[in-house]
Order: sequence, then structure tokens, then C-alpha cells
Amino acid sequence: MPISTDKHILGPWAAEQCHMVWTPMNSSCIGLIAHDGTPTAAAWFQDYSGASIMAHIAVSGNLTPRFVAAIFDYPFRQLDAKQIVCPVVEDNTKSLSLVHHFGFKPVGRIPSWARGGDMIFFAMQRECCKWLKGRYGQRLGITAGT
Repeated sequence: MPISTDKHILGPWAAEQCHMVWTPMNSSCIGLIAHDGTPTAAAWFQDYSGASIMAHIAVSGNLTPRFVAAIFDYPFRQLDAKQIVCPVVEDNTKSLSLVHHFGFKPVGRIPSWARGGDMIFFAMQRECCKWLKGRYGQRLGITAGT
């Protein structure tokens, strides 16, 4: 499955999957699109502060190592962000499972943020990101020392 950066296709889909409202300003996306043109995975990035960036990650199909490497390479290596912050509404069990799987840690909560309950904020610091190394980093031609 090819990687795409078409935010006009990926962004609205990711927002719907993450129970958020798509805001194209200050946003970029990386995703996988099936042969029929339907997104199967997307990372929607927004509001880069120079040190941190917000990300919403949605998956409805299989992930590829190249996609996983790309969604961590973009903020950490290309933008030089120090951390990625993922907000997840507490009733979105699929997204909660995904951020835990990727290694994000809970750092805060806003009560009654959405109809689905509290907004839980998860963060990952660059030095804690295992997805930039090994077979994932190799998919992008990244050596172990970088």
C-alpha cells in the first residue's frame, strides 16, 4: 500500500476515526490509501510549536513498517520536535489501545471535554521512540546511530 501525504483525503478521515473535527489550517498528514482510494491508516499532525506537535493517529487496516517509521520520522527527524502529544477522548477505545501500543504515556486529562467524556493527553519524547530504530528505521534508510 502506498504512503500518501494528501491531507484533503487523509485529514477528514482521520478526524472522523478519532472523534475530532478536521481543521486543515496548520495541519499535515501521512497515511496509507487502499487501491480503491480509501484511507486505511493516517497520522494527522497539527499545531507544531517548535518543540512539540499534536498528532491524531487512526487505523482501520494493517500497518506497514514504512508507514510506522514515517509517522515518527516526520515529527522527530524532519521537524526536530522534542515530543508528540496525542489527545484521545476516553470513550475511543481503539485510539487508546493504539497510543498505548506505540508507547505514548498519559500526561494529563481535561474532564468532560467531549460527549464521549474526558480528553486524555498522551505524550512521547523523541529519546523514548523505539520506532526510529531497527527494522522500522531501516525502512526509511535510517542507520541505528541516527
